[in-house]
Order: sequence, then structure tokens, then C-alpha cells
Amino acid sequence: MEDDNALDIVKWLFREDTKVDLEGNLKIIEKDSENEWNARLKGNLLALRPVAAVAEPLLLVCERIVVKRVADTKQPQFAITYGQSEVVFQAEDEDKLFDWMVKLAISSHQKTQAELDQVLNEFNMEAARITAETRAPSSPLSHFFLTSPIKKDHTFSVFHSFNMPNRTISCEEAMYESKLSIIIPTCMIKIFEKWWIELRNDLLEHLANLRNASMDAASHYVIRHLNSNLEVYSQMREFMDDYSGPNFRPSKEKYRLAFSLVPTNLHVQSFEVSDHKWTYITCGAISGTPLRFKQGGLSRLRDTLMASLQPNSQDYLLETRFFTRRKTLLNAKKMVGELSRRIENDWKMEVFGKVDKVGIKLFSEVKQLYELIVDLINSFPNIHNLVDALCPGGLAQLEAVQGQPPKVTETLAAQMDALEAAVISLNTKMAVIDKVEDQDSQSDDGRFGGATIRRFFPDRPIFEIAICCTVQFLTAAQCNLVLT
Repeated sequence: MEDDNALDIVKWLFREDTKVDLEGNLKIIEKDSENEWNARLKGNLLALRPVAAVAEPLLLVCERIVVKRVADTKQPQFAITYGQSEVVFQAEDEDKLFDWMVKLAISSHQKTQAELDQVLNEFNMEAARITAETRAPSSPLSHFFLTSPIKKDHTFSVFHSFNMPNRTISCEEAMYESKLSIIIPTCMIKIFEKWWIELRNDLLEHLANLRNASMDAASHYVIRHLNSNLEVYSQMREFMDDYSGPNFRPSKEKYRLAFSLVPTNLHVQSFEVSDHKWTYITCGAISGTPLRFKQGGLSRLRDTLMASLQPNSQDYLLETRFFTRRKTLLNAKKMVGELSRRIENDWKMEVFGKVDKVGIKLFSEVKQLYELIVDLINSFPNIHNLVDALCPGGLAQLEAVQGQPPKVTETLAAQMDALEAAVISLNTKMAVIDKVEDQDSQSDDGRFGGATIRRFFPDRPIFEIAICCTVQFLTAAQCNLVLT
């Protein structure tokens, strides 16, 4: 650079219409003074003009310089070292300090030369040509699913070095439409429509046996919602069956409801440079735009639902609680079967006056089973109303299928009272079972005979009541699953 054109360069850099890489105020720190300068950086040229002091402007050519932060101070200062000289600058704050150090560290005439070469290449090179002539996909499977190819040629000029000419890189881009973008959504719509029809028919079948006004109103609301969705699915299926356009959803059609399941601008792109080939799949963001959610979509609906529910009602929406209770229920049913088997096979009459260890152990396990069932039932909020509302309809439907006349079912509270009374009776009878001598109650094989069973269990065995209650609770758990 000549000395006589340095002032002209400074004037050009400080013109208002000159676009620069970075500008701001910097302080030049000297031993006995600090002066504030207005600085502008473009490429590898740093121009400095004093703000208040009377001094000549400076022009610094950023070549072979070392930029480092001043370590022995808390101020945002950095130093530029070139040869044997060093200049210390102070930025306005830490963010500006980082920006100045990064820009000055990477500034070079090579970067400026590359930018000029890029502008010259864009000016000289003609625009990329777009044609429909392209080679077929290499894979036969890809050839079956891909269609409507479009080819575009790109040319880039890359700066290499001072003693070598610029390199020219040619790239061929091929873009295909995917037939699966239409085939898969069409099949999904048909499957969804079939599922919703089956669900509606099942609800209609249950609706005929409901005997509760609140459940009847809720079921009618669900059926109306299903009919509305079925109408939408029917319109979407008719539209997709008659559709003959491109195999994707254009951006201008993103609000069309019939295109809801079709991906937006999905293409398979293939780039080839020399002997190397890369394939990518590009697609627009997945969203519920056709549904026109103005203030959020699914997350807002879920938050609104959770906010409208009472604390007890939120219990039915937690899947972890359901599976935990289901596991507990299955263990209780397993205990019922095991106790029934041990009563029939292992419980034998011992010598009168001795402690019946087997009977005591069975009695303790029966009490544990009873407490388990009670705790499990009480863990459900509003379980009594749910069982009383849903079980009669389910039993009536089962009886209608089996061809039996309808029966009047007991409420869950009545069954729990009967179970509690049976446990109390069993507790009393077990307290005196080893004190009462019954010569006729012992059979030939040493087991209790029918007289003892009838005397200790006049109505029905405790295990039968436990089984009935467990089956009733299983029905309630299934109803809870349906509500969830």
C-alpha cells in the first residue's frame, strides 16, 4: 500500500454508505494517557479516528499480527502485536472485547481475496440450469418409489493459494418426489376410519345396556365426537383417492384439512460430486397447521384438561398407578387360587387339643388378603359410584349374550360389608376351632367333613366371597381403563 492513498482509504472507510465488518469505540492505552478513538474494520483494514483529541487518523493493515488479551488487568483490554511494536486497546465491555479480538484475529488479505473471487465468480458464471433429465436411481427399490426427477447443476469457485489458480467444483443435485408421501397417508386414513367405526359400534352396543343417566349422557357425547371425526376421515379418504397432483403437500396447501397427514414439501435429494454421492430426505416441520390452533395445540389442550379436573379425577389419567394396581390385583387373584388349593389339599384335622398350625397360617393369610383387597379398593377415588354405574350395564350385556335373564346385582359397598362380616365370623370361629370337639366332623382321611364346613361357614366360604369381590373389583378396574 502506498503512503499517499492511506488517507483516502480512511475517508472511504468512515463514509456512511460503506459497509464494514465491525465498528465501535476503542481506547488506545499509553503510559501517560488514554485517548478514545472511533474504529471501523473491513477485511484486513482497521481505520482509527480520534473522538476528542487532536491527532491524525490511523490505518492499520492487519497482516501477521498477534491478538491477545491483557492478563494483568480487570478492564476489557487487548493488545495487538506486529513485529517489535505493540498497541493496547480497551473495548467498551466484555462482549465488544470478544468481537474485536475474533474479527482482528481472522482478518487477512486472503479472506478479502476469497470474498472478491466469490463475487467475481457469481458475476461471470451463468445461473444454474434446472432440467428434468437425470439418471435413474441406482437402487431398484428407490426407482419404484421415486418419481418426477429434477436435476440442477451447481458450480463453485474456491480460492486455493497465491501460486495456484482458483479451483472450480461442479455439483449435480437431483431431486425426486416420493410416492410413499401419498400412499402411506391414504392407508392410514382408511385404517383410522375402520378403527373409529368399530369403536363407535362397540359404544352403541354398550349404550343399549346402560342404566345410569350420567353415563348415558357421556356416552352420547363421545358418540357425537366419533361421528364428527368419521365425517372428516371420510372426506379425507375421498379426496386422497381422487388426488392426482404432486406427491407432496405444497406450502400453499398447508391449511387444507384433507392434506393433514401428507408431509409438506418432502423430497429425496441426491448430491453427486465426482465419484461421491450423498442422499438426503428433506421435509417441512410436522405441525397441526390445518387444525388452526391459534393459542397452542395438543399441549394446551392437555394443560386445559388437567386444570379443569379435580385432584381426585386426575388419578384416572396416571398410567403408572393403573399398572401398579393391576399388578397388585393379579397377585391377589393368585393368592386366592393358592389358598383355595391349600384348603382342599393341605388342611387336615389334627389331634384335639393341639394347636392347628396349618389353620392358623391359612387364617393369617386370609386376613392379609382381606386387607390387601380393602386397601386396593380404597385407593381408587369414587370407586363405589363407578362400579355401581358401570357394572350393571356390563353384566346386562354379558347376560344378554349368554341368553340368561337379567339379575339384580349387589353394590360394591354391600359386597364389602358382606366380606367384612364374613371375616369377623371367621375370626370368631377360628378362635374356638381348636376348643370344640366334633367327633363326626373328621372324615376317614383326617380332613374336615361337610358338617364342620357347614357349621363354620353357614352361608358360603370366605374364599368364595373373596373371589366374588375380586372379580367385581376386576370389573371396576376394567371400567377405569375404559374411562382413562
